[in-house]
Amino acid sequence: MDHSLRTGAKAAKLAMIALFVLLQVFLLFVARHDTMDIDSYPNTVPTPDLRGGDRIGQTFKAASDGLARIDVLLGTHGRANDKDVHFRLWELTPARRLAAEVVFNAAEVRNNLYRTFRFARQPHSKGRSFLFELESPASTVADSIAVWMNTNDVYKDGEFLFDGRPAGGDLTFRAYSRRPVWTELPRMARRHSGVLGSVFALAVAVLLFEMVSILFLKKLLDVLWKG
Repeated sequence: MDHSLRTGAKAAKLAMIALFVLLQVFLLFVARHDTMDIDSYPNTVPTPDLRGGDRIGQTFKAASDGLARIDVLLGTHGRANDKDVHFRLWELTPARRLAAEVVFNAAEVRNNLYRTFRFARQPHSKGRSFLFELESPASTVADSIAVWMNTNDVYKDGEFLFDGRPAGGDLTFRAYSRRPVWTELPRMARRHSGVLGSVFALAVAVLLFEMVSILFLKKLLDVLWKG
C-alpha cells in the first residue's frame, strides 16, 4: 500500500472512530429516553367497569422533570369491546391544567397488559401532583373495559379516584420521564451498596466501558482494513 493510500485509510479510520465517539456522547448526554420513575403494583382486583359517565383515575406525584409517559394495566374481561376510551392527564399543581388527552378504541386493548400513553414532555414536573383519568361515555355493561388496581395503599404519594372521589387503594400503573441516560446514574447508585453505590464509581465504569469500546472498534477497523 503506497503512502497516499495509507494516509487515506488512516484518515478514514479516524473519522469512523470520531463518529462513534460523537454517537456515544449523543446517546448518553443529549438523546432522551423513557425512564421509569413510578411502579405501582401488584394488582389484586379490577376496578368497576369503565362505562357511562364514570371516571376512573389516580393521583400521583412526579418523581422527575420530563414526565412523558404513563402505562396503565387494563382488562377486557375476555370480551371484544369496541367503544372509544378517553385518557386525560391533569396537572394539579400549581393549578389544575389539562396536560394531555388521548382517545383510543377499546378494541386495541389487550387483556391484562399495560396500555402505554405517551404525551408531550412536561419539563418542570418534578414534585408536582398529577391526575390521570379514563372515561368511556358510550360503553355499556356488556361492552366495557376495566383497570387493574390494588385495594391496599401500595403507592403512598397518590390515591385511586372513582368519579373524582377517593375510593381506597391504588391503580396499577407506571410513570416515566424522558431524559438523558446520564441522569440515571444517581438512581442506579441508590440501588446498590459499596463501590457501585457511588455515582463517581459508576461514571468511571461508564468511561472505562466507552474507552474499551473505542479500542475494540480501532482493532476491528485495523483487521478489516488489512483484509
